[in-house]
Amino acid sequence: MQLTTLKTAVAAVLTLLTVSTAQAVASPRVTQFPIRADFTSLTDIVPGPDGALYVPDRGLGRVWRVTTAGKIRPIEVGGQPAGAASLGGALWVTDAEGDRIVRLGMDGSQKAFPLPRANVRAAGIVAGPDGALWFAEVTGDAIGRMTADGQVTEYPITPGAFAAQLTVGPDGAVWFSEQSANKVGKVTMAGEVTEYELATPDSLPGPLASADGAIYFATRNANTIVRMTTAGVVTGTYAIPTENANTLGLVAAPDGALYLTEADGVRPMTLDGQFGRRYRVPGAYLVDSLAAGPDGALWFLRSSDAIVGRIDIGYEPPVVATGVTFTMRAGRDAEGTVATFTGGARNYEATIKWGDRTTSAGWVRRTADGSFEVRGEHRYAKPGTYDVTVKIADDAKVTSQAVVTR
Repeated sequence: MQLTTLKTAVAAVLTLLTVSTAQAVASPRVTQFPIRADFTSLTDIVPGPDGALYVPDRGLGRVWRVTTAGKIRPIEVGGQPAGAASLGGALWVTDAEGDRIVRLGMDGSQKAFPLPRANVRAAGIVAGPDGALWFAEVTGDAIGRMTADGQVTEYPITPGAFAAQLTVGPDGAVWFSEQSANKVGKVTMAGEVTEYELATPDSLPGPLASADGAIYFATRNANTIVRMTTAGVVTGTYAIPTENANTLGLVAAPDGALYLTEADGVRPMTLDGQFGRRYRVPGAYLVDSLAAGPDGALWFLRSSDAIVGRIDIGYEPPVVATGVTFTMRAGRDAEGTVATFTGGARNYEATIKWGDRTTSAGWVRRTADGSFEVRGEHRYAKPGTYDVTVKIADDAKVTSQAVVTR
């Protein structure tokens, strides 16, 4: 397959991204949180179903839960946790040593599902559009599919491919890179596997991301980001400004740009291959994983230093609110939570219409997992059920319900 350098049209929002050379930003927007434990080996960072970030740790057999406020606690899993994905309100973790996938419930429950073959070294895992989990078998030379009840199907790929990283493509297929085979491949939800050999020998394809109706992936030896159509045609090859960047993380961020790790920093790239100014990570030798967080920031790993980090890219996520049904006693002052919501890290104001023709200000506080709750104090004169309207700044309005007893 011949590599070309055809730039595609970039979305208008991306024209706001300042393009420059490999100059580093002084990093006022970078915050780092150390994991205070010895012998860690952090492998991945992913958003969980509860608004926190999760970090598998092969060295200690744990998964670290990291809130968007930077609070860290361990979850003991055992084995060698390698990759993680969120599906059905739970976190699913591959165990590269135990040949199993472990379901971590948000209630603290755990259930392990054994894989049908031994020594496959399951690594990257994603939730597929078919409601199943898809994972890479590094030494098993296959892409696996597992249903939520543990039924596994394996689809063979090139022997010795060393496939470890996956993404869901815009075509609904699961895409993967084959580092040792110098290929990028895909498997459809029907199990049809197609592999595309790269024109540059030994380019070492690595992390992938889906954006602009195409697949982007990093080639670590060639020091490029490559754009490939869902038909396997390369339509752009973009040289990374930093020499020997060793890009280990690539993600499509909510601001419309791609972000890639390179040595001791993280850099944005527009979808037509224009590179922006780099966010330098102080003290880093290598930044080796990247995720878009639920707070609109980018989250990264420094595995060798046992550090989780956050980069504020200036994106404000939309407010997503849910009303909360609550109970009060008639004739008594009471305080309670009337709504919860997620959003950016800023100060919010809230107004509560209590449903009895009275209105008051609520107060907003951040919870341990980084989300927010709206609380208010009120006294209902009579028992009954009242529809309560909560307005959060100019961003959202939700209805909750007050059940008032005698």
